[in-house]
Amino acid sequence: MEPTKKLKQTLWESKGMPDLGNYTALPVYFSRELMVESKGVSPQFWKFTTIMWRELLAPVKNPNPPPQFTTLFQFKFTYEQLTQEFHIHSKAVARAIAAYEVCGFMSIKKGRQKTAKDKGEPTILQYHKDATLADWQAFIRGLAQVCIDDRVNHRGGSDMGFKVALAWRVRDVRLAMKLPVHHFDKWLDDMKLIGVISGDGSVKRQKVDHHGLRTWEEKYNADPYRYHECN
Repeated sequence: MEPTKKLKQTLWESKGMPDLGNYTALPVYFSRELMVESKGVSPQFWKFTTIMWRELLAPVKNPNPPPQFTTLFQFKFTYEQLTQEFHIHSKAVARAIAAYEVCGFMSIKKGRQKTAKDKGEPTILQYHKDATLADWQAFIRGLAQVCIDDRVNHRGGSDMGFKVALAWRVRDVRLAMKLPVHHFDKWLDDMKLIGVISGDGSVKRQKVDHHGLRTWEEKYNADPYRYHECN
C-alpha cells in the first residue's frame, strides 16, 4: 500500500517555521489555579493561550553552546495563522492580544503588512520569564471581572477602552495581593496624557452583543430577519 500523500503544508510549514515536537509542558497551575478563577473568560482566550505557551517554550539553537538549545520565550504569529489554521475568531484573537498587552508580564511588538500580497512582519509577544503565579492570578482575576461586567453591560472589543478597563482591574487586584503596580500607574498616566482617559477619569467603551464579539449592527446585517424584532 502506498503511503498516504500529504495534501498540503500547514501554515507553520509554509512560513518556514520549525517543527516544535509533540509535547509541551503546560504549568499545572493553569488548570488548578487559573482556569477555576476565569469564569466569564472566553474559551477562545484559553485556546490562544495554549497555542502561545507552546511557542513560548519552543527550543532554538543556542548561538553560544552549551547548552545546544535555548528558549527565547517569544510567540511570533500572524492573524492568518491563528484564524485559518487554529480557527480562532479574528476578534477573539485581537481581544486576547489586547489583554496580554496590559497583563504586566508581556511585551509586544506589533506586526505590519502593507498589502494583502505582502508577507509582512509577524506580531511578537515576549514573555517575561520571571513572572510568578501571583502575577498570573492577578491578571486572570482582573480579566474575569472585566469579561463578566462587559457581558452584563453589552461592552467588548479590543480597543484602548478595553485595555484601560482591564489595566484598572488588574491594578486593583494586584494592590489587594500586595504586588507592585508602578508599571500600571505609569501606563495609565500615559493614557491620560494622550487623552484615552478623559479629564473626569472615564474611558469610552465599545458596545457589542452579549457574546462580546459583534456589534449590534454587524449582528443585524448578518441576519436582519432574525433580529428585526430586537431592533
